[in-house]
Amino acid sequence: MVEGCKRRPLRNVVGLSLGGLGIAICIAALIFVWIVDARLSRATGRLIDGLDDSLVTVRERIVQIEDRIQSAKITSDELEKSLREWTKREVGERAALRLNAVDKVDRASVIVQQGGDLLETAESSAMLVNSVLSTIDSSGEPTALSALEQLIKQIASLRTQLADAAQVITTIHERLSGTSEAKLPAEKVEQVVQLTVRLAATFGDVEARLQKITEGLSDAQNRIEEAKTRVQRWIHASAIGVTLLILLMAAGQVALCRLAAKTEY
Repeated sequence: MVEGCKRRPLRNVVGLSLGGLGIAICIAALIFVWIVDARLSRATGRLIDGLDDSLVTVRERIVQIEDRIQSAKITSDELEKSLREWTKREVGERAALRLNAVDKVDRASVIVQQGGDLLETAESSAMLVNSVLSTIDSSGEPTALSALEQLIKQIASLRTQLADAAQVITTIHERLSGTSEAKLPAEKVEQVVQLTVRLAATFGDVEARLQKITEGLSDAQNRIEEAKTRVQRWIHASAIGVTLLILLMAAGQVALCRLAAKTEY
């Protein structure tokens, strides 16, 4: 009987000790969960803000392209006017006119090349943003990435259009520089004039499409903000779920302590 009396209090002590240890572990786990929640939220916020900054860079590139396309359109209009004056000038005056026209064509070529390079950079940035966003935001919402995907398609289409414009410019340059002004017939000049009209129309279309891309960028940035809110909400919801589970475990440890404290032998 004496040995039994000595062992029963020991069980109470063990029960209380284990329950207390369990409660301490639960408290530590709660602290850890909310530290991780705060850090994940900040890290996600910084990452998505970085994506937004990338789209700001894309917007800056688009503005630069718009400026260059406007300049190219003005140049093509001036080139058209110069060529329409071709047949009205004397042969001696045509040399200076042709050199001036070739100079305008070269300027337009440089502008289109720069625009293509800027579009390539903008497309690469948009694709990177789309790739990262699709990784961190797997909500499955059908419109979550549609704005970015549409933006990438529009930029790719514009690059193709500028490549076609560059080919037209090359054709104009070849026709102007491949024949002397004295041997350049009026029919050939008229063909070059039509090419410049086509070029100016292309630049006008590109300019209008660039404005639509700017609007698409605003939509994409709104989508990124929505994704940021959605991901952070998911992180908080996960933390709350784990917290409830830990609280349930802690309640079990409290019950164990109470049972050990109240048990009589």
